[in-house]
Amino acid sequence: MQAVSRAEVQLVKREMARGSIVAKTEYAPSALPRFDRSMMDGFAIRYEDAAGASAHSPIALQVIEHIPAGHDPRKVLAAGEAARIMTGGKLPEGADAVCRFEHTVEALTGVATTIHVTRPVTFGENISWEGEDVSLGAPILCKGKRIGAAEIAVLSALGVAAVSVYRKPVIGILATGSELVHADTLPEGAQIRDSNTPMLVSLVEEAGAVPRVYSAEQDDLAAIANVIRQASMETDAIITTGGVSVGDFDLMPAVYEVLQAEQRITKVRMRPGAPFRFSIYEETPLFGLSGNVAAGFVNFQLFVAPAIRYMAGHERYANQVTVATVSEGFVRRTAPADRYLRGTVIMKDGRLHIHIPAAQSSGMIGSFIGANALLRLPAHSCLETGDTAEVVIYGPVEYLPL
Repeated sequence: MQAVSRAEVQLVKREMARGSIVAKTEYAPSALPRFDRSMMDGFAIRYEDAAGASAHSPIALQVIEHIPAGHDPRKVLAAGEAARIMTGGKLPEGADAVCRFEHTVEALTGVATTIHVTRPVTFGENISWEGEDVSLGAPILCKGKRIGAAEIAVLSALGVAAVSVYRKPVIGILATGSELVHADTLPEGAQIRDSNTPMLVSLVEEAGAVPRVYSAEQDDLAAIANVIRQASMETDAIITTGGVSVGDFDLMPAVYEVLQAEQRITKVRMRPGAPFRFSIYEETPLFGLSGNVAAGFVNFQLFVAPAIRYMAGHERYANQVTVATVSEGFVRRTAPADRYLRGTVIMKDGRLHIHIPAAQSSGMIGSFIGANALLRLPAHSCLETGDTAEVVIYGPVEYLPL
C-alpha cells in the first residue's frame, strides 16, 4: 500500500462516528456498571438468609424498602431483611443476592411487609457488580476497530462524547463513454444505462469511504483531463470507468499522458478485468477500471477495495482469501490467464462450499446477484466438482444447519 496514504485523524462526535475506524485506542473513563445493580425484578437479600429455603420450608424476611431503577437505596440491609428491587435498581448496602419474585410468596400481592423465600440463592445471583462489564481504565475501542451500533452503545453508556477516528476518504467517481445515459433515462438507439456509477457509489460506501460523482463531456479528452484535475484537489483517490483499453475511442491512456500522470499498472493478466490501470497524478491515486460492469466489479474487489480500506484506517485491509470446495455440476478449464468466477460461498458441514453459476461472461451482471465471492481459476488449470479452490470472499457467508 505504498501508493496510498492513511486519511488524517479527526475527533468526531459519537453519533457521527458510525462506520469510521478508531485511530487511537479509547479507554473507559468509568466503570460499567457504575454500581452494583439488580438484573431481575425481585428482592435484594443476604444470600445466607435464604440457606435451606424450600417450598415446604420457606424462610420469612422483612421487607424494609422499595427500590425502583434510578433511585438510591435509603437503608442498609441487615440479617433477616429484604428490599423490593426492580431490574437495574441499585443494590442496597448489605445485600449480596437478588431473589426473583417467582421464588417468593406474597411478592405479587402488592407491597408486602413480609415475604417467604421458597428456594436458596447463591452469592451474587441476579446481580451485575460494579465494573463487571467494563472496568475503569479498560480499553473499550482498540485502534483499527470499525465503529458500529454496539460500539456507539458502549460509548454512550460510558459518556464518551467524541472519539478519534480516521477521516473517511473521499473517492471521486467518473464514468466515461458517449454511449452512457443516466440510469433513470430511457435509452435511445445504441445508448445504454450507466450502471457503473451507482454500483461504484455503493461499493465505495461499503468499503468505508465517501463517494463523490463527477461527469465530463463524453469522449472529450480535454474535458476528462480537466475533471480529473479538479477532482484531484477535492478527493483522496479517483476511480474512472471505461476507455482504459486500446480501442479507437479509449481515451484514458491519452488522458494520463496529457496529465503527465505516473502510470504504474497498464494491464493485468486476468479475466475479466485485464484492462485495469493504476496511475498517480499529483499524489492522487487514479484507478482506471474497465467500462464493462462485471470486469469493473472484479477490479474493484481485488484492487480498489483493499486500498480504500487502508486509507480509511482498517488494520485488516487485505481481501479475505480462503479455500472452498467446488459444488456439484462444475467443470471448467481456463485460458492462459487467471480467471475470476463469481459465486456463492456457504458454510455447510463445517466446510466452505462455493456454487458457481453457469453465466460467467464478462458481459453478464445478473449472476452477481446473491454472489459473495470470487473463485480464482489459475491459468492453464481445470477445476471439477469436489476440488478445492482459492476464493476471495467479499460478502456475508450463510451458515447452513448441520
